[in-house]
Amino acid sequence: MNEIKTGYRHDYADYMKYKKCKSLPPDFIVIDFETTGLSHKSCEIIQMAAIKYIDGEESERFVTLVQPFGSISSHITRITGISNEDVATAPLIDEVLPAFVQFLEDHVIIAHNASFDMKFLLHNAYHLGLDQLENHVIDTVQLARKHMKDVRNHKLETLKIALGLSNMISHRADTDCMVTAEVYKKCRDHYMIGTN
Repeated sequence: MNEIKTGYRHDYADYMKYKKCKSLPPDFIVIDFETTGLSHKSCEIIQMAAIKYIDGEESERFVTLVQPFGSISSHITRITGISNEDVATAPLIDEVLPAFVQFLEDHVIIAHNASFDMKFLLHNAYHLGLDQLENHVIDTVQLARKHMKDVRNHKLETLKIALGLSNMISHRADTDCMVTAEVYKKCRDHYMIGTN
């Protein structure tokens, strides 16, 4: 389990590293963040979601909007549907990230384009003085490239349509988690069939 230790410091470069998982477990946790931009150093998280799956079935979720210190641009609102009004009364990152990290426990983390989400997670955890995360991580972009070759690209939106999930809203952290979980399960099934 991830312990919360305030004031605990590592070298930043070491802290930002994470371990890649070499297996495809049936128990995992999917994470996704909506942010004010692409840079984990200068942009902020405005929505975070984590959905826990046990034996491939959803068991628990953690979803919250986050109030940034800066404002949300109209461009980001168009993409995510999240406005400055939506986050006006939301908790600040330091109020929710410790609980989010505890929710992850020691589960394998799944994310689509994992380096993006992990950079935001680790950067913010570091600056809040949280203990270094030990979770192993799986990137569904890499998995989909190997196990879903019949699609034109491996963007989450494209994979969502390929899986018949086009009715799900894109660029909301919770629904993106659900789509990512389905991508992972599809790839895991393909792998398991190939090894039997």
